[in-house]
Amino acid sequence: MKDGVESLGRIRARGITLLLITFGVGVLAGFAVERVLAARSSPEPFFPGPGMGGPFAGDVMPPPFERLDLTPDQQSQI
Repeated sequence: MKDGVESLGRIRARGITLLLITFGVGVLAGFAVERVLAARSSPEPFFPGPGMGGPFAGDVMPPPFERLDLTPDQQSQI
């Protein structure tokens, strides 16, 4: 009889472990899907890279830098 109870305990432990692993995989998959969908629906990057153009291309400074009162030389370095 004791052998049957121990076996039931091992089966229960494996079931709980499998349930926790499944839950963890589901959380990670949901997070990954959310990140992909958020990346697809987001606007252009705040600071476009070289050659990308965008709203801050040319002589216009991004708003955070406008508040710094930079000299023209500092602006050209940015």
